[in-house]
Amino acid sequence: MEILLKNMKFQKSEAYNDNLLIRDKNIYLMDNHRLAMWSWLQEIDFSKRYNFIHVDAHPDLAIFPVEKKMNQVRQDISLDDFRNLTDLEFNVPVIRWDNYIDAFNVHFKNVIDENFSYTCTHYQGSRKSLKNELFTNQLPSFLKEVFTEKIFINDQQWIVNIDLDFFFSKSPEKILMFTDEYFESLFSSIKLGIDNGLIQVCTIALSPECSGGWENSFKALRKAQKYLKVDFLSLLDK
Repeated sequence: MEILLKNMKFQKSEAYNDNLLIRDKNIYLMDNHRLAMWSWLQEIDFSKRYNFIHVDAHPDLAIFPVEKKMNQVRQDISLDDFRNLTDLEFNVPVIRWDNYIDAFNVHFKNVIDENFSYTCTHYQGSRKSLKNELFTNQLPSFLKEVFTEKIFINDQQWIVNIDLDFFFSKSPEKILMFTDEYFESLFSSIKLGIDNGLIQVCTIALSPECSGGWENSFKALRKAQKYLKVDFLSLLDK
């Protein structure tokens, strides 16, 4: 396990800020999803195409303007250089927590197979979806059948993108909505997909502002990591 970024004191995360990035093999934990794009670049093979699944309270499908094409974004871009990519017009980071999927598809066309891209969200903030939509009651069986190879989708590997805010109700309550059995089903299936090589990379965001705070995010992470057989929280002194 490797700490790639960690602030001494966790601050606001929101759309642009980065507090942490930890890697355990091909699993990346971050405070918000804006570093997911960089994480994918560390693991993917550009000669291949990938299936994609996005599990999140939000679609994260804000449009990335083509005219803001970042010529310096290459597979070997450093984490610091990626974090410092700036929209000079507004003097803010060009990659946000809601536009990174489209930014990736703009800059690396056809790496993610549009026909085998799946969304399972609560549509908070947007009604957008990827090509294929899954309901929350379909997600456990879908992941289990795919990663146990009970059903055959295609020969392509997967990029799995999960935001832990998915497991919480809307503001202001932010109640953990899903049972331990739901967590076990999802993350045991993902663990199996990682172990059998079907998953190329898995990115997990804590999203404290959207989960009711850091402690709520850590509560969900504690459940998830139990079935992923990793211990991110030990590196966070939690």
